Amino acid sequence: MNLQQLYYFKAISELKNYTKASEKLLVAQSSLSHSISDLEKELGVPLFFKIGRNIEVTEYGVRFLEHVNRVVEELDAATQGMRDMLNPNRGKIRIAMANTVSNHFIPSMIKGFYENHDNHLVQFEFSEKQASKIQEAFYTRTIDLGFGAKIDNEKFEFFPIFDEEIIVIVSSRHPLAFRGSIRFQELAAEPLVAYSYNCGTRYYIDSIFRQFSIVPQIIQEVETEKMMASAVSAGLGIGIMPRISELPIFDVVPLTLENSELRRPMYMTWPKDEVMRPVVKNFRDYIITRVEAGVGAAVYYSNN
Repeated sequence: MNLQQLYYFKAISELKNYTKASEKLLVAQSSLSHSISDLEKELGVPLFFKIGRNIEVTEYGVRFLEHVNRVVEELDAATQGMRDMLNPNRGKIRIAMANTVSNHFIPSMIKGFYENHDNHLVQFEFSEKQASKIQEAFYTRTIDLGFGAKIDNEKFEFFPIFDEEIIVIVSSRHPLAFRGSIRFQELAAEPLVAYSYNCGTRYYIDSIFRQFSIVPQIIQEVETEKMMASAVSAGLGIGIMPRISELPIFDVVPLTLENSELRRPMYMTWPKDEVMRPVVKNFRDYIITRVEAGVGAAVYYSNN
């Protein structure tokens, strides 16, 4: 039994005429007859019986047709699904991102992407993850693009999208709260609430401490900016983090760094040497074009 026989059987069952079926399928009538005869022999039952010039489906054929219809529908759906996957303007793009990227950058990029009418059928699915979790999600093939800080890994490509300002936050009750700014060297004397190594920013901040030959007094590790702001609000220590829009809801004071304006680079990332679906490539290339035109930085600075 083969797929061609199933299509032949389905067409003859619907038209109840070999001549009409052969014309629809563009197949010689003798080929149809031979194919159906072989199918009946394999199944061990008659599928059709003649009524004058036309034919009718036997009871066996009616039952067999129920299964054939389901098989053909699934195959047609699978074929259409493959065509959709090859369409750069149709499909779902699964994105994982850091909190600060989700605030303005991604919404702005998607808004611009949709301004091209051809992209209106593209859908997006979002999740918020730290850098290490983004890489894990690529391994399990549950995301298509990642946006956040960088953890070096030769299996991934990284494209810089913008730089975020890094600030120090202290509790409003901290002696430094009225300073407005602080020198990086002064951080050595303060207990520090730091990111965990799930966060790409931790690696970046560690490299800055090494540049200043400082060994920080880390008292707690957290996963997100909000967790850091909460810990600092409670007076557990100071924090080093990007300036986020939610900061005013916490009992903290932001301090700028006097002698070393720090900016955390943020990246778009995807697996290296893997075939990318056209719709994902379409969105990725759109972002690259927009960022190279300076739009990425403009979006960040206009909202901070």
